[in-house]
Amino acid sequence: MSVLDSFEQFREMLARQVSIAEDMGMSQDMLTDLSNQVAEFLSNNVEPRTQEQKILKELWEVATEEEKNTLSKLLLKMVENTQIQH
Repeated sequence: MSVLDSFEQFREMLARQVSIAEDMGMSQDMLTDLSNQVAEFLSNNVEPRTQEQKILKELWEVATEEEKNTLSKLLLKMVENTQIQH
């Protein structure tokens, strides 16, 4: 099963990656910029597999740049509260 097949697995994977980036000293602004780049790539190149991914893609496609930054910050905030399964 791909990490993209389950929103929970996607969220846990993202939480692990954010934790690693923070441990390396990456700032919130850098994380937001990187999150924007990843979201843009996914929106343009990856077909959503879950209902949550479809909603995120639709939100991303109609959002202004400022709204995309806000959405990225909210996603980062969400995964900071995610319990990582080892």
